[in-house]
Order: sequence, then structure tokens, then C-alpha cells
Amino acid sequence: MKETGIDWVPSIPDGWSVMRLKDIAKLQSGETITSNDIDETGDYPVYGGNGMRGFTDSYTNEGDYVLIGRQGALCGNINYAHGKFFASEHAVVVYTKERNENTTWLGETLRTANFNRLSTSAAQPGLAVSVLNFQKIPYPPKEIREKIGNYLDARLGAIDKRMAVLEKQRDAYTRLKKSVIHQAVTRGLNPDVRLKDSGIEWIGMIPEHWEERRIKDVVELIKEKTADTNQPYIALENIESWNGNFVETDAETEGTNSVFQSGDILFGKLRPYLAKGFIPSYGGICSTEFFVMRAQKSCYPRYFLYYILSKHVIDYIKNKVAGVKMPRTNWTEFGGLPFFIPPLSEQRSIAQYLDEKCARIDAAIANIGRQIDASKRLKKAVVNAAVSGKLEL
Repeated sequence: MKETGIDWVPSIPDGWSVMRLKDIAKLQSGETITSNDIDETGDYPVYGGNGMRGFTDSYTNEGDYVLIGRQGALCGNINYAHGKFFASEHAVVVYTKERNENTTWLGETLRTANFNRLSTSAAQPGLAVSVLNFQKIPYPPKEIREKIGNYLDARLGAIDKRMAVLEKQRDAYTRLKKSVIHQAVTRGLNPDVRLKDSGIEWIGMIPEHWEERRIKDVVELIKEKTADTNQPYIALENIESWNGNFVETDAETEGTNSVFQSGDILFGKLRPYLAKGFIPSYGGICSTEFFVMRAQKSCYPRYFLYYILSKHVIDYIKNKVAGVKMPRTNWTEFGGLPFFIPPLSEQRSIAQYLDEKCARIDAAIANIGRQIDASKRLKKAVVNAAVSGKLEL
């Protein structure tokens, strides 16, 4: 092995070279295209700074190419394009000087180089072709490049196939959870209960003994605000979508915030389709992008949280704010939503059932997530070893 002087790959086999990108390829940005010229369907895929954007009726390239994202927060990301495609001005097309170059070897080498670190602006991150040209990469002999590419095609393909299976399983569990919640908060737990028509299409049939109310009839909107930031703080990003779990982040607060007490119900009104709801066990402050609600005696908070995070409620709100650049629901709209409420004892039973059922589903989803993360780490390790010459091929 010999030293390279490259931070991300300090050593390579003796028979390999270190080359500037400009010495092995020509880099050229794609052509300008407007959003009006991009459709959901069409003859040729359009690639931008973050991958495929849609389709159009013309193409700029034909063949197998590596693309480098030139603009945006993910600039430096690597994509592959095959056949006829349109490369936009936000993508850099890599034209290799060596004919029939293996794109997988090259693409994964460039991915490992992490060109995002070269971004020149925080406001509008971007990469200059003139900077990319002088980036150094390890350059094995042609037969080794071919072997690396073929190995990565097979190895990464197998890992990707496994990840696709896991992601389908995770999606199935997620759908199951939404279905379980929907069934419980619209039908209850007794399969033999007498039903009646709610009169609302997106709710359907409900148990006959449930009372028709509105959200604002069973919870009070808390409007207290404070400029005191020396309290526990909850931001929207602290709450996981759909499951009401709290996650630690680096979110910081300043200015005016909403005040909440232990047992209050928080619901994110900005981008409500993200379904961010939470019941804190302590008092503190939160972003003003939350509704802070306090349940009346007739309303069990955990049951209420399950109801407002149920798919039929979120879908209804989502449709109401569709097409808005910064979608945000308001209290008149949200508080006016129908809420068919069971007796308090039944609310507790349903909430306890959902706590137990959802906990098992969440555990299964978390386990699948860990397997997906492990597969991602394995992919990275496989690529790093291959493009740095640490594998015997």
C-alpha cells in the first residue's frame, strides 16, 4: 500500500494511481429546463441536483453516465442515468475519457469522496465544476476498475434487494397501525356493537351510543404565551410523525412561545399532514406552531390524541390545506372537526388497547428500522473497502 495524500482514502495499493477528476473525465452541467416543461409522465427522464425530477419530451444525453448534484442542500450526491435522458443545469454530467468506463466503480468512488463538503454557500449550497475538476481520487488499472464495478453491482444489488423487502415490511406495519387506530376510534372494541350512520362521509358508521360533539366542545385551546425561554422546550422536530414519540434534537428557542402543562395535548398545525401530536408529562413551553389543548372531564387525553392522529382525520385536514405553500390549519377549522365521543370508561379502554397494540407494532417497526440502518452501514463499508483497494477481487 502507498499513501495518497487524500483525507478520505489515505492509502491505496501500489499499482493504483491518484488522478484529478479532470484528468479522467470531462465535467459539464446540463441544460436549462423550466418546471413547466417537466411532467409526471413522458418519454425521457429529467435529472436535476437531487435525482430524477420527472419527464420531458426531449433529451440531452444517451448512454450510461454518472451525475453529480450541483445545486441544493444535497449537492454532491451521486446518481446514475441510463439510455436517453435530460440533464438539467443543476446536474453535472461526467463524461469519462476512457471509452466504456464502468460507471458503478466511478459513481461509488465519487460518492465516497463526499463532494457535499465542498459546498460554497450556506444560503444556496452549490458546487463549482472548476472545483470538482481538481478533486483527486484513487484510480486503479482498467481491469481492476471493471472488477470493482462488477463486484459492487452484485453486492450492492443484493443488499438493496434485502432493504426493499424490509421497507415493504415496515410500510405494511405502518399501514396496519393506522388501520388499527382508525378501527378503534370509529368502531370501538366491541365487534357486535350496534352502529349508526355518522352522517359524515369520511367517518362513516359509528357505535350507536357515541355522542356527536366537536373538538372544541371537548378540549380547551390554551392561548397562554411567554417570552421566558428558561423552561423545557418542545419544537415540531422533537415529535415523530404519527406515533407521538418525543425525540431529542438540537432545537433552540427564542422569542415568544406557547405555554403547556403536564397532560395537555399538543398538535402541530404547520404541515398538519405530518401528524405530530404529543402529551407531555411535565410543564414547559413549545413552538407556537402547536395547538395547546386541555381536555375537559368528559374527554380522556390519550384517546383524544389517538383520534386526532388517526388517518381519516389527518387525511381530511390534508385535503383542506392542499396546494398551499406553507400549509397550516387554524383553530376554527380544526376545532370545528366532528368528534364522536364514547363514554369516558370506554375511551380509557380503547386508549389502553391502542397503547398495547401500537407498542407491539412500533417495536416491530423499530426492529426493521435497525435492520435497514445496518444494511446501509454495510453498503457504505463494502463501497469504502472496494474503492480503496482493501478487497481481494
